[in-house]
Amino acid sequence: MIFWPIVLIGLLIVWTLYISPHTKYGDTWALLPVLFVFVSIVLIHLRLLIKGQWTVALWVYALLDISFLFMVSLWSLTLISKDSL
Repeated sequence: MIFWPIVLIGLLIVWTLYISPHTKYGDTWALLPVLFVFVSIVLIHLRLLIKGQWTVALWVYALLDISFLFMVSLWSLTLISKDSL
């Protein structure tokens, strides 16, 4: 369970690289997986923090992973939709 966020970010990068050449300006259908992954990872980290008794290591892992996720998500949204955010 603890490695799922990393796997999902990897899948998000693969999805972006695969689908971005096939999208046009304003295509929103390809953005749904990006938004789904973002929400899923945040919920997974919340569950890990609640089950993990709020340890410092889990907090650091969650903050670093969500920060990286935010950057990857912005990159994905920009590349897929061909629009600057």
